[in-house]
Amino acid sequence: MSKKLSDRRIIRFIKWLTAQGAEMLPTTNELEVIRFRCAQGVGVLYRNTKNKNIYNSGPIVTEALNAYLNGSKWAGKGKPTKRTYCSRRKQQLLNRDGDECFYCGQPLGRDVTEEHLVALNQGGPNRLENLVLAHKPCNLKAGNLPVMEKVRLREAMRAEVAEQ
Repeated sequence: MSKKLSDRRIIRFIKWLTAQGAEMLPTTNELEVIRFRCAQGVGVLYRNTKNKNIYNSGPIVTEALNAYLNGSKWAGKGKPTKRTYCSRRKQQLLNRDGDECFYCGQPLGRDVTEEHLVALNQGGPNRLENLVLAHKPCNLKAGNLPVMEKVRLREAMRAEVAEQ
């Protein structure tokens, strides 16, 4: 799908998305015009730098934009359910390990990051067997520690949670 949309129409579309319950997310690069999370997942609307046409990365944006332009119902209306925001890899990790932080043992909720047990900068592979899920603050606390230090940190954090 490729369309020319004025800046004014894009602003109206953003307002419409928000009114429909979508959560506006920060864009990640200069080509992204809109990034949002809805019941169906994350949608991204891009702008082509050459001819300024708007295009998207998939059916979520197509459905939302068509519903907005046609004044029809939108299937993505509402906030996301528990796990629709997850990538396929995160979903695989959730299925394998459950819905708790590797470090503190508390439910992940929406604060979920992928943690490399052996850090990439230490030669660790970017594969499922080297990954666990963790809250962002817990992940940041672990940083690039060696694996044994990460296990010690996990035990300390879980003991601290148990004391509370």
